[in-house]
Amino acid sequence: MNDASTRPVSGLRLTRLTLPAACAAVLLFSTAVSFAQTFTLVLSNRWNVPAGTGGLSASGDNDRGIAINKTTSNVLWSTRSPNSVNVLNGADGSSLGAFNMTGVTGGTIFIDQVRVAEDGVVYAFNLQAANGSNPANWLKVYRWDSEAAALTTGGNLPPVVAFGPANPGPGTVTNRYGDSVDIRGSGTNTQIAISGSAAPTFAILTTTDGTNFTATQFALPAGTSAGDLAKGITFDGTNNVVYGKNNSSQNLRRIGFDLTTSNATLLSTIALGTSENNSTGTKYAEEQGVKFISAALTANAASPQNLKVYTINNPSTPTVSASVPFPSPNAANANLIGATDIGAGMVAGIIPNNGIQVQSIHFLSNVPPAIVTAPVGTTNLLTGGFYTLATSASGTAPLRLQWRLGGANVAGATNATLVLTNVSAANAGDYDVVVTNVAGAITSAVATIGLLPSVQTVIAGKLWQLPPGSRSYLTSDNNQRGMAFNAASNHVLIPNRAGGASIYVLNADTGANITNLNMTGVVDQSGALTGFPVVMAGVAEDGVVYAANLTTSGGGYTIYRWDTDAPGVPPVIAFGPADPTGGGQRIGDTFAVKGAGVDTRIFASTRSGTQVVVFTTTDGTNFTANVVDVGTAPNPAPAGFAGLGLAAGEGDTFWATSGTFLLRKVIYDLVNGTNDVLLALGGQTGNNIGADSANHMIASIGSGDTPSNLRVLDVSDPNLNAVLLDQEFFGSDNDNINGTGAVAFDVKGGRIFALDSNNGLVAVKYAGRVNIQTLGANQVVTWPVGTSVLQSNSVVTGSYSDVTGATSPYTNSSGSQLYFRLRR
Repeated sequence: MNDASTRPVSGLRLTRLTLPAACAAVLLFSTAVSFAQTFTLVLSNRWNVPAGTGGLSASGDNDRGIAINKTTSNVLWSTRSPNSVNVLNGADGSSLGAFNMTGVTGGTIFIDQVRVAEDGVVYAFNLQAANGSNPANWLKVYRWDSEAAALTTGGNLPPVVAFGPANPGPGTVTNRYGDSVDIRGSGTNTQIAISGSAAPTFAILTTTDGTNFTATQFALPAGTSAGDLAKGITFDGTNNVVYGKNNSSQNLRRIGFDLTTSNATLLSTIALGTSENNSTGTKYAEEQGVKFISAALTANAASPQNLKVYTINNPSTPTVSASVPFPSPNAANANLIGATDIGAGMVAGIIPNNGIQVQSIHFLSNVPPAIVTAPVGTTNLLTGGFYTLATSASGTAPLRLQWRLGGANVAGATNATLVLTNVSAANAGDYDVVVTNVAGAITSAVATIGLLPSVQTVIAGKLWQLPPGSRSYLTSDNNQRGMAFNAASNHVLIPNRAGGASIYVLNADTGANITNLNMTGVVDQSGALTGFPVVMAGVAEDGVVYAANLTTSGGGYTIYRWDTDAPGVPPVIAFGPADPTGGGQRIGDTFAVKGAGVDTRIFASTRSGTQVVVFTTTDGTNFTANVVDVGTAPNPAPAGFAGLGLAAGEGDTFWATSGTFLLRKVIYDLVNGTNDVLLALGGQTGNNIGADSANHMIASIGSGDTPSNLRVLDVSDPNLNAVLLDQEFFGSDNDNINGTGAVAFDVKGGRIFALDSNNGLVAVKYAGRVNIQTLGANQVVTWPVGTSVLQSNSVVTGSYSDVTGATSPYTNSSGSQLYFRLRR
């Protein structure tokens, strides 16, 4: 354990405010007559416990719950491995023992969260998964009368079941519960709020005898999305109101509930800032007139993770009052979970694999402003794109912010974020923000915005988009990596690995939800890399759907097959589980399908090797793996050349790329076991490709510039680099640290669909290529994409106009030679 004594901040002594009655009276009198005294919340280090010590796990996402017992001032934490509730001394973090867990069983996870009521009664909660058919795995709440009664070194009494096992909602449909909980009151006035990942509902548990609880389930209200309370639910004091947050959104929702009518209403939304998307485990408190929320800001990476406190007295401009790193060592938190609690003069947080952080709470008057999070610029912002500059500051409220560009005030830019849209040269330069309050002013470090040229033409244009957060299955946590287009049904398919395997079916014209595929029999066979049962998908020309998992060792690779994407159709296994590479290679980051029936071919590449596996079938159902090792070709490709981008080409060819690798076109011969690289093109190729062989185009998801964008490339000339024809922006620019995603062409419909992990889905309409033949004095123009519009001009660089009513083939019999192009 690490200890640090209380220390001064900004030259002011940190003290916990406790006023005698006489002093309090003077303060009230002074407030009414002369001035309104305001206080600022600050934190100072109390103690922490690093991951891997004191019984905490170093990996495995096991330690998920934390609570403060206001009657003892101790800290309780819960873990699922082994299932236990543990007590730490609130003064120094030393261990006081563990609870008697006799009889604790059931649930998807036996023990997930823990909370303590105002009277010291302790409650622990299991985790109920969505669509759970086994009642033994439904929600269960355990109750211990007190710490002393529960500790094995004390009363050693086992818990009683206060609720369940039961489904909090009516009927047989079960939603996920247990990722986040909160408690208020005591005795017969005890109430429990509970929510779960991706759930479209939340529940309030109440009691009439102080021991046994009943549940009232609430559907999330209009204006919210499923999962909006997924990873952080907390009561708003004594009001019939909860705050809640998802781990993939900056939005803190404030929702009212009516226990009599079972209705919920969205009261307001507080935008915490784009950098706060992954804050989880919220807890609300109000002291000394300061309304504040604690949260654990976590990440699926080994970077430092933080315990944060937001002051929300001004909901339109929330401020970060404190941001304290969790103790090292830090590790990735794959499920983006965590919990916090406030009470007994402290705030406590837990993040799996990152330990426990406990801070003391203090309130100071007239604290000068300080920059907590400085704005960060970029020098690779695409012209016409968008970017958000964000800052956070602490100090006595109210804080006033003013953004500046080159030292001059930006008109109306007085919020914690400055959103730049449709950027041009006028937006480039050095930005900073000046924060002022009654005690002073401070200027942030400079954040530089530099522009790059972009290519936006009539070749392509956006049809619709779905940014992360617009759907429960479109998030910013790397859970969506694959996507496919079904030309037979005009549907887009999106695999989602969060909360169990699922594949969503969307209307390709509008992006509207239609249904889900039947996932019966789809299990996690990814071996050491758990949680990746279905990652990528593809569709054959006859409408047969294929999907595959991801495995780091090759073993367990499985391809599933559905006859159609209609609801209720169960899958069969088309390949595996087996290692198609024969060499323990990671496979499953890419996926492509072409052909139909017995001519169907499926492609998947190794992440870091030179092997691409071509799966073939003789009966249209069962597939055989054929390894094409391009590293042994006459023109060999380097290891990892196809790690993130793979697309089927015409005949016996495929396209491949990854990151900074060249875009390669490979020809293969499965009969003779030979292959070679036909083309190796440079240019802005990016990752995650799709191919249109009829128009000699590649679409790829760009990397290295901002915002995230889909690139349309011309690859018709083998003597040139890939030529950038157009760029279309995604709806957000979140980090995609794994570089994953998928692209699919609808050649006949002239559309491209693209999914960029953490940045949602876009649908783009594009124009195909014109072919011109001269027959005598006439020009005959043909093009493969019927939805494109033919344009002409007498000068190649001139202003083109539509050729009214032209369809392919079109004959120009005017006697004048014209130049032609297509627009979308």
